Amino acid sequence: MKMQREILFICGFSTLMVLLFILSISFGPVDIPLSRIWMILTAQERSGALVQILNQVRLPRSLAAMGVGMALAASGTVLQAVMQNPLAAPSLIGVNSGAALTAMLLLAYFPGRPDLLTPATFLGALFALGLIILITRYAPGGRSTLILAGIAVSALLGAGIDTLRLLHPEAMLGATGFMIGGIAGVTWSTLRFALPWILGGLLAALLVGPLLNVISLGDEVALSLGVPVTPVRTLLLALAAILAGSSVAIAGLLGFVGLIVPHGARLLLGSDHRWLIPGAMLLGGSFVLGCDLVARLIFAPYELPVGILLSFIGGPFFIYLLIHQASGKADAQGDES
Repeated sequence: MKMQREILFICGFSTLMVLLFILSISFGPVDIPLSRIWMILTAQERSGALVQILNQVRLPRSLAAMGVGMALAASGTVLQAVMQNPLAAPSLIGVNSGAALTAMLLLAYFPGRPDLLTPATFLGALFALGLIILITRYAPGGRSTLILAGIAVSALLGAGIDTLRLLHPEAMLGATGFMIGGIAGVTWSTLRFALPWILGGLLAALLVGPLLNVISLGDEVALSLGVPVTPVRTLLLALAAILAGSSVAIAGLLGFVGLIVPHGARLLLGSDHRWLIPGAMLLGGSFVLGCDLVARLIFAPYELPVGILLSFIGGPFFIYLLIHQASGKADAQGDES
C-alpha cells in the first residue's frame, strides 16, 4: 500500500513536469498554440518566426530549466543526507560560490573555451565543499557549524569574484546576470557542454538511494553495516558537486532550489532515498519550470530573472526552517530538563 502511494506521487510529479514543460514552450511574449507546436516538432512546419522562437529560444530554455531544477534538487537531497543537516543546500553552504569563482576565472583567462566551463564549475564546487568539510572538522559544533562555515566560505569566494570583476571588467560584462541566476539566454551550445554532465549526475543519483539511506543513519551505523564511510561520503559529495557545478554553468547562481525542493519531496514521500531522489528531481524540474514561466509573464513584456523570484520564495522558507529548527532544539532541551 505504501509503495502504491509513492508510485502515485512519482507519476503525479512526472505529469506535472510534463505539463509545465508544455506550458513553458507555449507561453511567452509570443504565444505558440499547441497545434502549431505539434506541427513544428513533427517537422510539418519548417520555417517562419514561430519555428525560430520554438527551436532556438523556448526549447533550450525549457530544457535548461527542467535540467537545472532536477540537478539542484538532487544535489540538495544528497548534501542533506550526507551532512545530516536539513539546511544543507548548494546555494547556502558555498558550493555555488565555488562554482561561480572558477567560472569567472575561466571567463577572465580562457574566454574562448566554453567547453571547459562545466568541468571548471565542478572543480570549483568540489573545492568549496572541501573547504567546508575541513573547517567543520577542526571547528566541531554540531549542525550550525556547517552553515557558519558555508557563510564564511561564500564570503571568501565572493571576495574573489568581486576582485576578478574589478581586474577584468571587459570579461565580466555578462556577470551580473550570471550572479543573479537566470536561463533567458540559454542556447543549444550552452546545453551541449553541460547537459551530459547533468544527465550523468542524475543517473548516478538515482543509483545511490540505498547508500544515502545508510549514510543518513550516521557513521557508526553505516560502519556496522559494512559501508566504508569516508570514501562513500567523498564520492557522494563529488556527485553533489557535479550536479551543482553543471547547473551553475547553465543558469548561474540560482538559489534555494536545493533547499526548498528536498523538504517538499520529503514531506510527501518520506525519507527513503530510493523514492526521495526521483521525487525531488521531478519536483525540482517542475519548480524551476513553473518559476521561470511566472517570471517570464508576471511583468510582461518585461522579464524578471528567475533567480530573483527564487530568492523571494526561498528567503522566507529559509527563515521558517531556521525558526523551526531553533524551536525544535528548545523543545528538546526542555524535555531533558
